Amino acid sequence: HFFKSHEGSIFDGLKTRKGLEEVRILTDAVSYLECRLSDAVVSGDHVVYFGEVVGGKMLKGGEPSFHVRDNGFNY
Repeated sequence: HFFKSHEGSIFDGLKTRKGLEEVRILTDAVSYLECRLSDAVVSGDHVVYFGEVVGGKMLKGGEPSFHVRDNGFNY
């Protein structure tokens, strides 16, 4: 799924607003954090991004959604 081509915006059809850093925030989310990029480190064939939290909010009650991978790890 990492290499799927996608026409248009990945946010098409989702309710969003722009946050502090002009990043899209999903308005139907349970909560969100906004981060400012503080570093990017190349590790093998990946780039690991580090961010400083500069904002965030609990939007509504409820359980957050998460994805359970086939290997059992959650994210």
